[in-house]
Amino acid sequence: MNTGSRAVLLCSAMAMLFSAGCGSKSNGSKIAGNSCTTNTNCSHVQICKNGSCVAPVYIVTATGIAIDNSGNVWVTNRINSTVTELNSSGITIETNSVGPDPSGIAIDSSGNIWIVNLSGNNVTKFSSSGVTIGTYDVGTEPNGIAIDSSGNVWVTNQGDDTVTKLNSSGTVIGTYSVGARPWDIAIDSTGNVWVTNSHSNNVTELNASGTTIGTYSVGTYPYGIAIDSSNNVWVAAGGASIVTKLNSNGITIGTYNVGPGPEGIAIDSTGNVWVTNYGYNTVTELNSSGTIIGTYKVGFGPWGIAIDASGNAWITDPSSNLLFEFVGVAKGPQYWPYTGPQFPGGGNF
Repeated sequence: MNTGSRAVLLCSAMAMLFSAGCGSKSNGSKIAGNSCTTNTNCSHVQICKNGSCVAPVYIVTATGIAIDNSGNVWVTNRINSTVTELNSSGITIETNSVGPDPSGIAIDSSGNIWIVNLSGNNVTKFSSSGVTIGTYDVGTEPNGIAIDSSGNVWVTNQGDDTVTKLNSSGTVIGTYSVGARPWDIAIDSTGNVWVTNSHSNNVTELNASGTTIGTYSVGTYPYGIAIDSSNNVWVAAGGASIVTKLNSNGITIGTYNVGPGPEGIAIDSTGNVWVTNYGYNTVTELNSSGTIIGTYKVGFGPWGIAIDASGNAWITDPSSNLLFEFVGVAKGPQYWPYTGPQFPGGGNF
């Protein structure tokens, strides 16, 4: 990444008040710009570019995040049980009520929005215009969500250690046992489904029919998961403060230190891996070999992350009730073997 030509400063009102830093990148280079100004014309998301920032408005306990093909950003808000849609400039388009405790979110190839309601034990499906299409029961304490190439929806259920598969109409196709407290989920280019089991310290691989192919050890408390263009599987192990990289056969390629409490993970179109460190108020960028390229300070507990087609990285921060945007730091769009961009994050915290 050329920080000279694409340098960005991210700062927040919260960070300025508590000296948490203004999006500085600690990789031996320096982000251009060293001051922040307030611009109230755009006040729904904290955006900084070239040292000029806009003032944020709180988005209550934002966790899950997804970006549609129009570049609009969808965020689940845990406390007030809503989903907010913003345009690419950070202006709110609409906010809709969903079930209790919404967490994971994904967008299908038709632009429909699927939202997991953790305390409701169901998922809600919206049209791209925000109209509710239906609500469908799954297992207990559902959290992560991903959509395969056939439009089937896969949901992790923390409360009963299962994964539920629904068709595009919301009909349950099957329920499959995995490890303890399954958290996040991703689907590779062959259609195999990968699930992080946060209390088993491993990931489960299922085929498209829900049959277990294998279970593979990773670090402690695995949370976020993403798959790159070579079908390598990247897992954020929150308890070990590492990211584990597996090949498509589940063999560990490497483990890489990041900040404390890694949670969300996304991969951009160049193969760089972006990880939110919930316990360290940072986002770490690694290249495809696991070498740290940069670390960005952000908020007070960054959680979900998604990358839009312009290479902007959007980060939810439930601890400060803010949504952050790093402008132009990545290479967009976010890589997904199937539907997307999407972020299946969320979960209890």
